[in-house]
Amino acid sequence: MNTATPQIEGCYFDLKAAERVKTFIETFIKHSRGQFAGKPFILLEWQWEKIIKPLFGWKRANGKRLYKKAWIELPKKQGKSCLASALSLYMLVGDGEQGGQCFLCSNDIKQAGIVFNEAELMARKSPTLSEVIKPVPSRYRLDFPKTNSFLRALAADGYRQEGIDASFICFDEVHSFKNRQLWDSLSYATAARENPIQLAITTAGVFDPESLGWTEHQYALDIIKDPTIDPSYLAVIYSADKDDDISKPETWYKANP
Repeated sequence: MNTATPQIEGCYFDLKAAERVKTFIETFIKHSRGQFAGKPFILLEWQWEKIIKPLFGWKRANGKRLYKKAWIELPKKQGKSCLASALSLYMLVGDGEQGGQCFLCSNDIKQAGIVFNEAELMARKSPTLSEVIKPVPSRYRLDFPKTNSFLRALAADGYRQEGIDASFICFDEVHSFKNRQLWDSLSYATAARENPIQLAITTAGVFDPESLGWTEHQYALDIIKDPTIDPSYLAVIYSADKDDDISKPETWYKANP
């Protein structure tokens, strides 16, 4: 299930802006491990059509991106961490933000480090990115001196209120967050930026009506049903409905893009 229809007057679709992200990823980013290690990161059709294209292509009348927040919910083993890492590197190097502050956030530093380490390995594998990105592994940080920007891992379990001026935030595995402190604090951290993105990319969690993951999941479902609730929020959820027959292939494809 997904929604990518603009609901604000004057919006337009800029294919070149979306293709810029696609070209960056497929040209400069390499897979870091397994059978594809060292090979170009070629976006799958659903990654391009359902995520990259709407998120970066739809613009407001003033030329800024329409979608400031995105909720991407996928089952396990759909390449979630690889996609999050690739997008984080684009936002660090390719988006052109001066003094960009990019954050990879998770419930604990171990989980946050998974996506960060993937991004670092992707950067090291790329002949171009390895020349312009300066890793600071001891601080879970990648620096891009050309624009005085950085990408940093941040964990909810060790977070303290900081003077953050975020241009990009990627929340990983939101279903595992124990509370809303990091989520709520960083939701306001992009206010001073003209073209920020707050991205949540997660698997589903267990039913808990009080948890952050469940409440945001429900909010995303509401937006899918009625995009006018929050026109700046892109919601993409791949899952089977409770009445779907799990023995049918169409159910498998519905949940596994």
